[in-house]
Amino acid sequence: MPLPSVGWLGLRSGAVMFDFHTHKVKPDAIVSIPPCDDVSSRVLYSVGVHPWMVADAGCDAWSRLDAVAREKNVVAIGETGLDKLRGPAISLQAEAFERHVSVSESVGKPLIIHCVRAYNELMSMRRRVSPSQAWVIHGFRGKPELARQLVDAGFLLSLGAKFNAAAAMAIPSDKLLIESDESDTDVASIYRSVAAARNQSVLELERSVDGTLQSLGISVD
Repeated sequence: MPLPSVGWLGLRSGAVMFDFHTHKVKPDAIVSIPPCDDVSSRVLYSVGVHPWMVADAGCDAWSRLDAVAREKNVVAIGETGLDKLRGPAISLQAEAFERHVSVSESVGKPLIIHCVRAYNELMSMRRRVSPSQAWVIHGFRGKPELARQLVDAGFLLSLGAKFNAAAAMAIPSDKLLIESDESDTDVASIYRSVAAARNQSVLELERSVDGTLQSLGISVD
């Protein structure tokens, strides 16, 4: 079953500066929230337990994730992931990550991933799991060599306010998304910066992001 469109939510049609990952409730975006938050607003959500918070997640959070993941306006699972600089033991983060993978596969929705200095582990997990759903690394700041390695391994990459310009050029259009995350920089400014780094117009970038979203089953029509 296809995921709901932005049009279903009463938002404007056509290519838009869609914000793939944000923590601010707004239209034309996927709003990232923990499982116990309310999803009744008419916006699109991703739902997950952040890797920094997995040690504090009780049974209620996991049972709630299983239930809320099936809501129509929840279009992605996460953010989840691996962070070697912050959070509980990486083994605990990995266990939580695998729970999110299971939910993603069960409901047929893409996975949004937070990754800090754990790309080798992440690629190893992807090879082992061989998921049917897309895995998207949000807030990617790495160099072009890492970007190419991740794309070749099957990942999509989402760029935010801080990104490596050479990496932005290296990412294929159909593997690229744009986000604001928690930045005070508005997403329109991020689109302009990424478009300039890629030597393309903002409209061309909007359209390519639209195509990438559609490949994930998320339509902005």
